[in-house]
Amino acid sequence: MARPPLDPSAASPAPSEPAPGGPVANLGPQAPLWAVLAFTFVNSLASGVTFNGMPFITEQTYRFTPTTICLLALMQGLTYIVGAVGAGPGLRWIGRRFPRLTPRVMLAVLMATAFALAVIPVAVWRLGDPTDRLAGSWAIWVYLGLYSALTGVLWPIVESFLAGGRSAAALRGATGTFNIVWSSALVGSMWLVGGFQGEQKLDAVLIAGLVHLASAALLLWLPTRPGEHEHEVHRHPPIYRPLLTVHRVLLPVSYLVMYAMQPLLPGAARSVGIEDQWAPQLVSAWLAARVLTFAVMQRWHGWHGLWGTAVLGPFMLLTGFGLVVLRLADPGPLAVALFVIGLVLFGFGAATVYAAALYYAMEVGAAEVDAGGTHEAMIGVGYSVGPLCSLVPLLVASGSGSPANGAGGGTGTATVAITVAVAGAGCVLAFAMRNRHAGGRYPDPQTDRPRTPVMGEGRPPDAKVG
Repeated sequence: MARPPLDPSAASPAPSEPAPGGPVANLGPQAPLWAVLAFTFVNSLASGVTFNGMPFITEQTYRFTPTTICLLALMQGLTYIVGAVGAGPGLRWIGRRFPRLTPRVMLAVLMATAFALAVIPVAVWRLGDPTDRLAGSWAIWVYLGLYSALTGVLWPIVESFLAGGRSAAALRGATGTFNIVWSSALVGSMWLVGGFQGEQKLDAVLIAGLVHLASAALLLWLPTRPGEHEHEVHRHPPIYRPLLTVHRVLLPVSYLVMYAMQPLLPGAARSVGIEDQWAPQLVSAWLAARVLTFAVMQRWHGWHGLWGTAVLGPFMLLTGFGLVVLRLADPGPLAVALFVIGLVLFGFGAATVYAAALYYAMEVGAAEVDAGGTHEAMIGVGYSVGPLCSLVPLLVASGSGSPANGAGGGTGTATVAITVAVAGAGCVLAFAMRNRHAGGRYPDPQTDRPRTPVMGEGRPPDAKVG
């Protein structure tokens, strides 16, 4: 969840190409793009430690089993739903009741809060009994639950500064760069986690908290409030609407598969013969593949308007997932190679679905006011259902007295079967809905008037989580 998943169809605001000769909107003040991107990078780096690195941190520090890690991920998904659904209404309520609590001040408060939360598990661990690893484990549950909800509030504000004062091609370009920036930061977060050994990995959480706190200095270059943006409506190819409908459903499906895999990664890496100290760095291969795909899809536009992304993306995603979890060879070079190939395919698939969902949302238009929270909740459901797909086989194996790490053997096969069945049902649903409008009414270029979105209504789609 690091650059937390965002709503592509309810971005605040969602841009589109203006009609030739159409009116020019009063866009208001622009936040310097470099400042927004720098703030995004350092905060994505920090949040990646918590979301992507947590399975490795909790396994090494607290000796959490795959079952416990799945339960932790499930709690993380549920609290994310709370934060995501409440972010828009909460920010609007604060803006009305406390006018002096501007968006920039809110970001500073969130940075201080993130640091304070990061201190909790580290302090409890340092002050506790070093021989009893589970004694202070309650602190990591408290930390992750609150931090997950916090990120549901953080990123809509950041993205409102990104979008404010920008329109059409300028906003599309800024958003494409934004995706590359946050996703590349997540690669660095895994290398940061990998730099700590054993129980010292928990120190990475404290480092992440300090990074959050230090990033508040970048707020000096942001305006007090993001500029408003007048949504500019234009004609788009008719096929874009069904493509958006399909990709909006595929996006939470992709997060479902992502969070079915993530709790199993430490055990899966170990099962193919990868040493614990190198596992986080090697696992970052799927994050690096995602960055590369974002860059290619931003520069090459041949996929626009084609159904290939809706088919190829889920295929690569599920194929990569199977290669990572099934362990198709005995531990050794071949098993490691298949594991890495699976991670790379997974990254290609996840990025393809994400980038296409964002592109079609920006081209078709913005949804209604409350669609953002609904779609974020759908993504949160993906966060929650994913760990359940891995948890069920683990619980069955535990009940039968069979040791299992979730990868390879009967447990891995059952995990893949359940995840593919659930994700496959989501894909079927996506294509069944292709002729319907998902999550709200889109503006009609002939009859609808543009609307100025309110800060916190939603955001473009994983900033920072995943």
